[in-house]
Amino acid sequence: MNRIDLKALSPQPKGKTIKFRPIEERLGSVLDYTAALKRIVKIIAAALKNEVLPAYRFDALTRDELSWFQGMKAAVGFAVSGAVDTVKKVFSAESENHTKRTISDIKRSLKLDVSSTVISSDISDFMASVFARNESMTGIFAADTMADVERITMTAKARRDPLSKLKVNLLKSLKKARRRAELVARDQLSTFLSELTLERLKQMGVKLYAWSTSLDERVRARHAALEGRVYKLGEPTAAEGGGAPGTPVNCRCKPVGVIKY
Repeated sequence: MNRIDLKALSPQPKGKTIKFRPIEERLGSVLDYTAALKRIVKIIAAALKNEVLPAYRFDALTRDELSWFQGMKAAVGFAVSGAVDTVKKVFSAESENHTKRTISDIKRSLKLDVSSTVISSDISDFMASVFARNESMTGIFAADTMADVERITMTAKARRDPLSKLKVNLLKSLKKARRRAELVARDQLSTFLSELTLERLKQMGVKLYAWSTSLDERVRARHAALEGRVYKLGEPTAAEGGGAPGTPVNCRCKPVGVIKY
């Protein structure tokens, strides 16, 4: 990784503070990530409709005859592979946008051109870990959703519930999975951009960052109290688990670099 020292490269009057701008995830990326996970749910829903429910209707589903779920699992396996590819593209695009925004912000605030230093190849190891984490997350999402509908179906079979009741319970499970898809997409992208910002700050020799919230009514009280508070990189914060902005579950906050002269 190329390392530079922005403070040394751009001397400023003593006492001056430079504060960078937060970099938010783009809506299109959130929607693409969400859609990739929801496609998995759609495959599961189709398998339930075409294979599992007809078997249940004719009392053909037994604990020893789980082949009805094997077709679903095979189809979901392909869907997971497709979702992983989509998610990698989403994160790669967000990384490129983050790099451009970082270069632009430094040029605006410090009148420095760091385009030859702040490059995508510098974060290849970081991106590899992000890809691996989200590949695992996608697999877990699919496995959990399948396990839930299988549990609901087999419980209904044991209780001899009518088909209509099983359908209602399965629809509730799929609706819950779709909501979870939205949460996972927002949460993972927010975490990614916050971690990437901190990685870039370290690369550029910036030792401080400020906690930046979304400044709206959805900000949790604990995080609202942290607005503008300055921390050293790696220093525990007053958030859940001492985490940095964007790392607590469903946190939309962002770290913004701070240079004090």
